[in-house]
Amino acid sequence: MPAKLELDVEELIRRYESGETAPKIAIAMRISETSVYNYLKAAGVSRRTSGPDRKYPDAVVVEMYTAGMDVPKIQEKTGIKNLSTFYAILKRNGVPVRLQRKKCDLPEVRQQIIALRSEGLTYRQIAKRIGVNRDYVGKVLNAEVRVERKERWRDAVVVRPSMSILEMREKGLTVDEISEVTGKPRIEVYEVFSTSSVA
Repeated sequence: MPAKLELDVEELIRRYESGETAPKIAIAMRISETSVYNYLKAAGVSRRTSGPDRKYPDAVVVEMYTAGMDVPKIQEKTGIKNLSTFYAILKRNGVPVRLQRKKCDLPEVRQQIIALRSEGLTYRQIAKRIGVNRDYVGKVLNAEVRVERKERWRDAVVVRPSMSILEMREKGLTVDEISEVTGKPRIEVYEVFSTSSVA
């Protein structure tokens, strides 16, 4: 009896999502049509209904996602109902998945956004670097940060993370306070102070 060939499930899914019919896949892969649907179901791929096979190719889905469009909006435009199918497209195209909304709110993610902005990166570049939505980058950078002063007689200062170090300096923040807001080491903040003083 010949050895059973190992089925390439990823190839099966790729062919189906590219528009190939289940009967054709079954013949090509030497399995039953029922088996094709069983593999698709196990992988979370929705069975096609009548009508056009696919509204958008992988490249368009990837372009929408990397441009920062929200997943629900992409699903609405493309007709991809199952999230597993959507993330399978990203995986096979080597696209990193953006951070989940809960992870976005982690202090270290917010500090990373602020630090990259202070290096001169655009909102789009920051979003791509970290793997978050561009709108979220804007939200972080436009949010007001209340800096409490250590001395009781000094009033708190409100700044935005998108401000430059010099703008924060004009607001009256100290090296330590700017370092705290931007996440930059004190020495880097001080160097900006020194350079501007020379100029």
